[in-house]
Amino acid sequence: MDATQQARPHPRQLLQLLKRLITDPTVLPYLLLQWHTFGCMFLILLQLSEVLAETTSLTPTQIGLCYFVTGFCSVVGSWTGGWAADKAASAPHSASTARVEWSSFTTLLFIPAGLLLVGWIEPAHWRGATAIAVVLVGGSLVCFTSSFVLPGGYSYLSHRAGEFAAAVGSLTAAVGLYCKVLPQGGGPMHLLP
Repeated sequence: MDATQQARPHPRQLLQLLKRLITDPTVLPYLLLQWHTFGCMFLILLQLSEVLAETTSLTPTQIGLCYFVTGFCSVVGSWTGGWAADKAASAPHSASTARVEWSSFTTLLFIPAGLLLVGWIEPAHWRGATAIAVVLVGGSLVCFTSSFVLPGGYSYLSHRAGEFAAAVGSLTAAVGLYCKVLPQGGGPMHLLP
């Protein structure tokens, strides 16, 4: 079978493989961390314009331009996350989990800091340039970290899933989006525990 005729997995095979990976104690923590990080980024991007509109006098166009900062940080996070995962995996005597160790450390350090900065500004009496700076730094930390964790997580998942790595990666991305960010009664989006 050549590269153009790859085996197509049956949906039942994919679900069995996903169940096996989710119940694997070496995979589940990284999947949960990856899903949580993506959910935090999704929530930040949804709430960023609302927080900036309430705490600053920016126009909608200026608020839209603020998303370039978080987008740039996402690109830098993806690049550095991929580089760090490859560097960790190529080290002599590295464990199979080496790809996700740096991303896990980064997530546990930067996601709480970013969420605190964005959440801290809302009840505070900060206005103007200080509010913009604090919100953008917090949002950028979350976006950088979410993009940093994904390359290592998906490469580890690919290593564990074998020949159906792409299909399992897509399925876990869909499960993560579905499970982490759900509209509740048409109100604000909430992260599930």
